[in-house]
Amino acid sequence: RPCLHRLRGKLEVEESWPQEVVVDDRQKQEIMRVVRLVRRRQRLSVALIGFSLACLVFATIGVLLAIMDRWGAEAWLPWNWIIISFSGLAVGFGLFSWYRTRPETMSTARLIDTELGLKDRLSTALACHDRNDPFALAVVEDATSVAGAPQTREQARRRFRIAPPP
Repeated sequence: RPCLHRLRGKLEVEESWPQEVVVDDRQKQEIMRVVRLVRRRQRLSVALIGFSLACLVFATIGVLLAIMDRWGAEAWLPWNWIIISFSGLAVGFGLFSWYRTRPETMSTARLIDTELGLKDRLSTALACHDRNDPFALAVVEDATSVAGAPQTREQARRRFRIAPPP
């Protein structure tokens, strides 16, 4: 709200809050630390699932090849190369699954807010971090205090575990 001051017969208007409110980049980094933790765990879980599915498929193919190899009088398949190839392909498929899974920052923040009961603090702060108004400053300050708390990161680690393959 503007305040009026009388100086030497002139009225001057003074703003009660600063015109330029700047959100510190360290505050956003504190919030992003929790978001990156959860995104990394989500990606690793998907990579493990992709790797396990590839192992299952290649093991099934390996069993079928072994049955076919035993039908003849002599083994005709180069098993060393087959095992090395299938192992490399399974690892490659797991890495491909990891690479293809890129959760969006905002959707991850919404998921964290929902799962940890943060009442949209992180997602609102990420949405407002570029704004220059007192509301944005208050929202980012609140989210930074929540994201910077060690119990929040511990809750995120416990809630978003790296899931073993089914």
